Amino acid sequence: MKDAFRGPARRPTAAASAAALLLCGPFAVWVPAAQAQTIDLGALKPDQCAGPYKHDDATKACVRDDDKMAQITLSSQCVGDGVAWKDGACSFVPDKAPKPTCGTAIPDLAVKDGKCVVQRSTPRSAPGQYVGDCFKVVAEPQPNDLGFSRGERLVVQSQTDEGDDKLLRVARAERASFGGLPIPYFCSATGPELKQVRASQLNAAGASRLGWTYGVLTMPFKYYRHDKSFSSGASIGPYVGRRSGAAGSAITFAVAATIGSVKGEVRDATTNTVTGTPELMAYSVAFGWMYDISKAPGVKPFKIGLFFGQDRVSGDKVANYKQNGRGWVAFQIGFDFTDN
Repeated sequence: MKDAFRGPARRPTAAASAAALLLCGPFAVWVPAAQAQTIDLGALKPDQCAGPYKHDDATKACVRDDDKMAQITLSSQCVGDGVAWKDGACSFVPDKAPKPTCGTAIPDLAVKDGKCVVQRSTPRSAPGQYVGDCFKVVAEPQPNDLGFSRGERLVVQSQTDEGDDKLLRVARAERASFGGLPIPYFCSATGPELKQVRASQLNAAGASRLGWTYGVLTMPFKYYRHDKSFSSGASIGPYVGRRSGAAGSAITFAVAATIGSVKGEVRDATTNTVTGTPELMAYSVAFGWMYDISKAPGVKPFKIGLFFGQDRVSGDKVANYKQNGRGWVAFQIGFDFTDN
């Protein structure tokens, strides 16, 4: 989701920010630091136009700039929206002018209704979206171009596109805790922004990644412990959880809600014998763990897992479901929507 905010905005200076609220999952750490520089968002104008274009205040659009175009003499300079190299010269392409931007004074700025507004996107754990995710350096890279040591934890504060890669702004982090007790699957930032690093570098180094994940799963077989019986049925539904690990070897703790059909029983009121087994619709609530079993780069990981839950069916005066409200253990298979 994206939220737009109008009003004053604060951007940390190169030294550090006056105070930063660092988030990872539901945990926040208020980190005092040096004095911050105040930037008036209202003073920023969407007048940045790439290439041989300039901003027109009347139309609030990028228009041709012949003086800039005259300075382009090489094909390598004739790149971007609204221009093309043709017959040994750079020329304008009709109706392809670039859109105005707000420059790089602060990150996450976008032009909306002719004004510069902060527009943040904070998805979790998708392969191309790292904001809020945590990394743990499993083994020290060789050569150690990243400058990180083994066991070091990092949390991603923000990201920008860099071609097919992502440039991440990271801060040091530690495992989250509450009352001195560690909280699995979560981490908290321990300082201001540390440095910039490419996502491909962390992935290539085999760093373990921690973040939100979601998708759809199915539970084809269930085992009911109270009477040591099995049942089969394609119950399917969404799940959400926290995943930890490198691609192909991650483990996810998740909760799920599924629906599916179960066999009910209709009994004769006199003899108590079963006279029919109608299909009933049941919903299930479960929790458990899933494991990635695909290690192929760029391939959506296939997941298997073990879940614990119970089925519920609506009250029916005719048919009865003997396992209603009983606990079960289920084998699970599924795909993760946040992976490619």
